[in-house]
Amino acid sequence: MVNVNSGYRNSKSRVIYQGPGGGYFVRAPGGGKQYNPKATKYMNENGTVKNFTKNEGNLIPIKLRPKKIKAGPRGAPVRMSMSKKERSEFNKLMAMGK
Repeated sequence: MVNVNSGYRNSKSRVIYQGPGGGYFVRAPGGGKQYNPKATKYMNENGTVKNFTKNEGNLIPIKLRPKKIKAGPRGAPVRMSMSKKERSEFNKLMAMGK
């Protein structure tokens, strides 16, 4: 089993890896692992590291998604997590599907 580069970076531009069990981690400066990182950057097809914009928040896997993504100079931060009302509606829909 091999750790795979996920193509995402955290706020310190450290590569986020996905382990064989599906968990995400980054390599710490001392060589250890830090689990549950939040992705703020991605690597595009050219190999350039880019920051996520507020419109690209849904492209991040849920386990790596931060609560807020910084917007541009004219916009306010967008909340990425669900409100209590949205969560209860989601749970109702999920319960109906079972």
